[in-house]
Amino acid sequence: MGLASDNLQFRFNRTQADIVRLLHDAFKQGDTKWLCAKEMLHQVGKNSGDLGDYFKDQELWRALIVKTSPGRYQLDANGLWPKYFSLTR
Repeated sequence: MGLASDNLQFRFNRTQADIVRLLHDAFKQGDTKWLCAKEMLHQVGKNSGDLGDYFKDQELWRALIVKTSPGRYQLDANGLWPKYFSLTR
């Protein structure tokens, strides 16, 4: 999976894609835009680590995902997302 805009393109590995998909689903629901990192990692089959560890090869990942509080993340609704990006397969 990837994300594309007019100027930027991200190619995600499976774990990254699954995390972005979870965040995107939460964003679309609107009730709770943030998700707990530990819960997300568990849902994608990872037992430990910092969310950022899984995005080390994505220099601009923080343009898409922001930390809202310790251990909680959401898509950056005030930044690049959702105006400029669409999910691609």
